[in-house]
Amino acid sequence: MKDITRMNQTEEDITSGLQSLGIKRAPALALAGLHSLGTTRAIDLEQRVGLRQPEVSIGVTSLIKRGWVSETYEKKTSGKGRPNKVYTLKVPFTAIVADLEAEINEKANKKEATLNKLRVLAKNK
Repeated sequence: MKDITRMNQTEEDITSGLQSLGIKRAPALALAGLHSLGTTRAIDLEQRVGLRQPEVSIGVTSLIKRGWVSETYEKKTSGKGRPNKVYTLKVPFTAIVADLEAEINEKANKKEATLNKLRVLAKNK
């Protein structure tokens, strides 16, 4: 079984950095946890990052939509009930950082283009 103790300082720093770039809290925590744990069951991720199941599910769903995380299921070894959800980073964490950098650069370029247009319009008074 994996070490599912609470988050360490590196994970907290990753979460904080992701949030400062506009990633919401639950997805940021999930990414930090997945970066450390690797492929992991939903319950283990919940315990590691200190979120409840619905929060992890919502956070991971947004990461799946971005193409960064995959979700599979594993049968429980005993008893009945739903299978365990298992999450995996589909791309290396460095690729996620590169995606975020590209998004930020694209937004900055659009803002710069708007500023340039406003400068031209301001001169045409």
